[in-house]
Amino acid sequence: MKILIAGVGRVGSQTAWQCIHELKPSRVMLYDIKDLKGDILDLRHACSGMGINTEITSRVTPADYIIITAGKPRTPDNLDEVALYTQNLATVEAVIYELKNRRAFKRSTILVMMTNPVQKLTKAISDEFPSLRVCCPEAMLLKIRGRKELGATIIRSGKGYTSFGPAVSCVLLIKELERKR
Repeated sequence: MKILIAGVGRVGSQTAWQCIHELKPSRVMLYDIKDLKGDILDLRHACSGMGINTEITSRVTPADYIIITAGKPRTPDNLDEVALYTQNLATVEAVIYELKNRRAFKRSTILVMMTNPVQKLTKAISDEFPSLRVCCPEAMLLKIRGRKELGATIIRSGKGYTSFGPAVSCVLLIKELERKR
């Protein structure tokens, strides 16, 4: 299995590690506008320490799963759903076009949308790119949270971000999709 993660911030890096640790893909590709040398080195060291033999690279090749975490996070200053949607839709569209230019997609590639607002962006990207199979791990996330939507609540309360739950929900979604293949 080959996985590409677009957006290697807090959620993207957690998702990368969870995918590596739980799914043991042959390759994980990281894509971001920032320099990824440190992220790649860190993940390689973690894999070595855990005895995991996954190739980690920033070189983009066709992927089985493309996980998009790129975009602005919800923050206490950025809780306006409409503004967040508008900003992140433009980012996600740009990422998809760039990854298409780099030939990251193949016919069987599944796009996993993790950028907020995740449900609205999943719908928009599905409508805009009807040839892509687009999934969202929201149902898995709500399941592991006991059916509670916590993201905005935690941020509003000043307690921080959520990244472990979304990363785990992505892995659970991919495991389910793999069982159905």
